[in-house]
Formats: sequence, structure tokens, C-alpha cells
Amino acid sequence: MQRLALTIALIAAFGTAAFAHQGSLGLYTDQNANDCDRTFVAFASTELYLMYYRSDAGPNGIFAAEFKLEFDDDIVLFSGITVPPGAGTLGTLDNGMAIALNPCQGLGATYAWVATLTAVAFDVSAPFTIRVGQSNTVTRPALAGHPQVAMCDETRTIVGVLGGYFTHPDGTCSTGTEASSWGAIKELYRR
Repeated sequence: MQRLALTIALIAAFGTAAFAHQGSLGLYTDQNANDCDRTFVAFASTELYLMYYRSDAGPNGIFAAEFKLEFDDDIVLFSGITVPPGAGTLGTLDNGMAIALNPCQGLGATYAWVATLTAVAFDVSAPFTIRVGQSNTVTRPALAGHPQVAMCDETRTIVGVLGGYFTHPDGTCSTGTEASSWGAIKELYRR
């Protein structure tokens, strides 16, 4: 019965589409979305927080998120996911996951916590990046290439958002409020 209810909620949340780059889904090392300075230690559990960042034009809170994580599964294993009370998940992190949030998360806030991901790295000798990208299950061409969120409006309007990242060993991530030099911005496009 719960699976049926979750399926209905996800269909309702992702049933309509409107495209815009409004906000982002990113990975951080704290629930305030302002810390990225953790470096993975081999075979030790590390928590990363999947956060929705509103930005100036982003939705005021979200009802659902759909995304996948892009990572080398020979290096990193995701061993757990924790979502807010009342939320449900459908899918897998490496192919496509939808998280229905109930109630709506982040109303009136700059950041909203979507999930806590527990990861274990097997090989920390070389740099690696974990990216938030488009779910493989997305069928709406207008939103192709982007993670998506459902707004908290009556129709659960879907918007495409930017995907963030976390990089080991220097513990960098895509913070929405972090000042960057032109060189740092160019480095993002080299990854």
C-alpha cells in the first residue's frame, strides 16, 4: 500500500513539466550547505548531504527531487540513504532516484535538506568526483540533461536545476554562496 501511495505521489509530482535553471541539487559535508572540507578516508563511512539550493529565481521549497549520482563504482560505494520523515524513495542512486518529500521542504529557506548519503571509498589515492546529474529515467525532452525538482505549487510544476558535485581529495563542492575566481570557474568546466 505504501509503495502504491509513493508511486502515485511521484507520478503526480513529475507529471507536468516546465523548464528553467532554477536552483541546484548539490553535495555538501554539512546540513547547512556551507562546508566541503572533508576528505575521504579509505574504507571509512563518510556522510554527504544532498541539498536543494534555491538561488535567486528558484522555487520556494520543493516537493520532490529526481536525479542520479555519477561516480566510479570501483572507487566509491553508497551504502545508505536517509531522507526526511514522511519522505519516500524510488529507484537507485546510480541509475535514477526520485525522492518524494512530504511535507514540502525548504519553504522560505535558501537551502533544503533532501537526503543524507553514506559513502565508502575504496581507493583514495587518486582524485575522484561525485556528480549530481539527470536521472536515466527522465522522459521529458525539455528537461533533458538536468536533475529536476517539483515545486510546492498546486500542480507540482517540474523545473530543471543545476547538478552539483563533490571532489576528493581536496573536499571541494558546489556551494551556492562561495566566491570563486575566474580560474576556479574555468576549472569547473574541465572536470
